Amino acid sequence: MSTHSTAMLLITIGMKVAALAEGSGYVDLYRDAYFKHKIVTVRNVQTDTCYNLACPASDNVVTSAKWSGLPESGVAFKSGSALIAFYTDRYCSAYRNIWPVNTQSRDDLYFPENFRLDETTAQTAMAGGWRRSL
Repeated sequence: MSTHSTAMLLITIGMKVAALAEGSGYVDLYRDAYFKHKIVTVRNVQTDTCYNLACPASDNVVTSAKWSGLPESGVAFKSGSALIAFYTDRYCSAYRNIWPVNTQSRDDLYFPENFRLDETTAQTAMAGGWRRSL
């Protein structure tokens, strides 16, 4: 497989948290809807860092995601809640979908189980990141 056909998976972190909270959680990314065929687990995520992960597949790599152990709130978040965003471009600047990080601990919220419903997988790359609440 050529490097031109290898899709790039990006995870951009833009959340400000206490140093002790950094790297405490993980994000699981899945090739198929409803959390089937895990591609990668991103562990010990650092804030303000862009992760560039080469995937062995082509376009539309990530279709669902779950996470756990991520900081959900704190003084760094103006509204008190952290968000996770998944982008459609490799620079994390194009279209995105956002979920509350506290999806990991609430029964009334759901993880993104099928990005294709929101057209998030339309580009060759997928990115996710934690951002301060708006």
